[in-house]
Amino acid sequence: MWRIGLVVSLVCCPALAWSQNRPRLVSPDVQSDGRVVFRLRPPEANSVQLSGDWMGRQPPLPLTKGADGVWTATSEPMEPNIYTYGFLVDGIRASDPSCRCNLTAAGRFSSSRFVIPGGSPRAWEPRNKPAGALHHERFFSKLQGRMRPFVVYTPPGYSSSGSRQYPTLILLPGVPGDEKDWTSGGGYAETVFDNLIDDGRMVPMIVVMHASDVRESGDRDDANLAEFEKVLVDELVPAIKERYRASPEPTSWAIAGLSLGGEFALNAA
Repeated sequence: MWRIGLVVSLVCCPALAWSQNRPRLVSPDVQSDGRVVFRLRPPEANSVQLSGDWMGRQPPLPLTKGADGVWTATSEPMEPNIYTYGFLVDGIRASDPSCRCNLTAAGRFSSSRFVIPGGSPRAWEPRNKPAGALHHERFFSKLQGRMRPFVVYTPPGYSSSGSRQYPTLILLPGVPGDEKDWTSGGGYAETVFDNLIDDGRMVPMIVVMHASDVRESGDRDDANLAEFEKVLVDELVPAIKERYRASPEPTSWAIAGLSLGGEFALNAA
């Protein structure tokens, strides 16, 4: 039965079988001189452009279509850093299907990411050092009558047992973002924290990452801010104190945020 089903599926979908046999494109292809080659094989596209965060106000870079149907563009040399980009296929934005580096930041469109390495280790590059851990948590909000997710970073050497208590940072993303924006959403937060702690530039601490707003509608008004403060102070903070060895001292707690998350942090602090 399994063999029959496999044959039928291949007969019904010959285009899919053919596409799987095509050579996999390498994109983005980072060169030794800092240039990056981008490749895309869209079906029946009339135009393909490249849009990257390093371009500023420059117009998107057009790709050139080759005889093999692959559209290609090469950037100018770029400085070591983390960059994000996307394709505009007939005006419609798309991430790079050849790159296992796609992300969605601040709840907006999907992008892809690449790194230009530098001569010396960068803050976001992993080291062969002790690493902290990420914990995907959730709590039931009685104020909202639903589950709310959040992510917690614990530093290297952290253990649920013992007497040591840690300072705690609440880190908010932009809006409309969520708790994953700093890590799997596009950042290297856990790696940066590990490196800063290893360098002695950051005290080992607990970092709590939670969405900046609480309304599923995405409204950004004062009522949303007031509701967020209640969820944060009355529900999230007690959950952290119950589950983690967070210091109870007020001076051991801090809050920070990005963009509108920064405004939420200023108001809630």
